[in-house]
Amino acid sequence: MTTLFIALKLLWRRKAANFVLLLQVLVSVAMLAQMYVFLVDHLDNVRAVGELPTENALVLPVFEYYPPAYAAERLEASPLVEEVAAVDTGGGTCGDTGCNVAIYGDGIVRHYTPALQSGGWLEGEAEMEDGVLPAVVSQEVGLRVGDTGTVRLNTGDTARIRVVGVLKRPTQYLYPTGSASPAYFSADFVISQEPAVLLRARDAAQSEAFQAAFSSSSFRTSRNLFVFLRPGITDAQYDKALEEWDRYGEITPAASLISTYTEKTGTLITAGLLTFCVFTALAMTSVVGSNVIQALRNRKLFTVYYLLGMDWRRSAFIEAARVGLMLIPMMAMVAAAGQGGLLMMEWMTPTRAKWFYGISFFYVLLMFASVGAVFIWRLTREDLSAALKALQKGE
Repeated sequence: MTTLFIALKLLWRRKAANFVLLLQVLVSVAMLAQMYVFLVDHLDNVRAVGELPTENALVLPVFEYYPPAYAAERLEASPLVEEVAAVDTGGGTCGDTGCNVAIYGDGIVRHYTPALQSGGWLEGEAEMEDGVLPAVVSQEVGLRVGDTGTVRLNTGDTARIRVVGVLKRPTQYLYPTGSASPAYFSADFVISQEPAVLLRARDAAQSEAFQAAFSSSSFRTSRNLFVFLRPGITDAQYDKALEEWDRYGEITPAASLISTYTEKTGTLITAGLLTFCVFTALAMTSVVGSNVIQALRNRKLFTVYYLLGMDWRRSAFIEAARVGLMLIPMMAMVAAAGQGGLLMMEWMTPTRAKWFYGISFFYVLLMFASVGAVFIWRLTREDLSAALKALQKGE
């Protein structure tokens, strides 16, 4: 208890400086949270984008002055094209959970298979029976394989679904909602992480609820068309086709879009890492400066304690306790910042949030302990006579 009391007393003497130090370290933890979220989100997107069809596949963001149906019809007339497909999107509610509802054309169903936690994909599953649509859902919806549920669309119409597959968590699935041009491609435009219900277009076409949704324009027809070519096309045929189809939009090989995404996110990660390193360096400078000042004061104090009969090892324990006690308010501030929305916890799954708190603890521990360890090492190897001379100004 005496060791802890002395350590607390040393901290209290510099309470203002220590509080400022904790705030500076907290800022670096906030930067760590942003970097952590960006990296895990990027890794998820890399996995999801890697599931997109790339072999003999093109992506066509249709220009605003062309109806997507017209562009799809013209492309399907080409003998080089196997099929053209799109993902029509809208909003709804499944149970008490708001979700995206995506309707996949047959071409998407055949060429694209997202990672599943359980069950199977829409391809080859049983046809709809008694108006119940087979569906793949995300785990957030709360349904398991074999369960039936009700999807309420934004129009107020409802449709019954039967779950044939559950997406892997974190949810990532094809949900094109913006531009997919080669100049500015982002996985966020084609991959979503929101709760989802995925259906086949041919099933939705037989549902009165979805017929009403399309007639009321509450479902958005995607302007991103996925074009699947027939195998065995020559380079000359390919180049000529791209030149002809370029009138409908910036048609691009799917592999090229993924390459663009990888390049752009690599640049963003580098910039984010540099920002994190800058804030970490500032926080580390504060930790070092604070410990240097504390060490200069404690050096004399511990020498006096030694003269009063206290072992150097006890002084080292006091210093270790001082560093350990700093971790308690620091981690309390990290937890409070997480609850207050400063650490982007809403972007993390519960498992990843636990991992982040663990990473934060070791990050703070390394920052404090690495500097404190140097002083403790010097303290246990202190030349007593030199210390006494310094204390007595050379006498």
